[in-house]
Amino acid sequence: MILTILCLVIKAKPFKSNTATFKGLLFLLLLAHIFTGYLFLKKSFIDDERNFLTVLVKRVPANKQDESQDMANYINSLSPKSKILLDDAVAYQIVAFTHNIKSLTLPYQEDYLTAIEAPGKADNYILIATEKNVLSPYTLLNEEYGPIIYQSGNMQKVYQTENWTLYKIL
Repeated sequence: MILTILCLVIKAKPFKSNTATFKGLLFLLLLAHIFTGYLFLKKSFIDDERNFLTVLVKRVPANKQDESQDMANYINSLSPKSKILLDDAVAYQIVAFTHNIKSLTLPYQEDYLTAIEAPGKADNYILIATEKNVLSPYTLLNEEYGPIIYQSGNMQKVYQTENWTLYKIL
């Protein structure tokens, strides 16, 4: 939105002479942007985006993070030397509630791809998105990718919520 306004300010020379028309055009553009953003969030299939809109409009705190807090609490209870492979693009709430971020293997780290190919060599645990998780198509660490990961070593389910399953790599 800011770039659009800057482009208009710089390139809209015919409107600059008529300041009222130019300001009106910018105001209409801003209203259109706010309205389309509202519609996008209202019809989003991602719960967090719909919850954001509800909190913004109704000024009511969202308490939809219990599941993420439960999983993060379990991760926090593990040994500090434990390494957990997870994708923060979809598990960002769990990462936010985790006390020791150094114990996590995340996509921006150099050893992430190595950990995905051979998780037993790099990590002790792996967090997988279940089929019920709306965001599971957006990560490699989902139940469809699971059989490839399971072939690399024995895995034991240690904790599960509706949207997440934590496996211990044996």
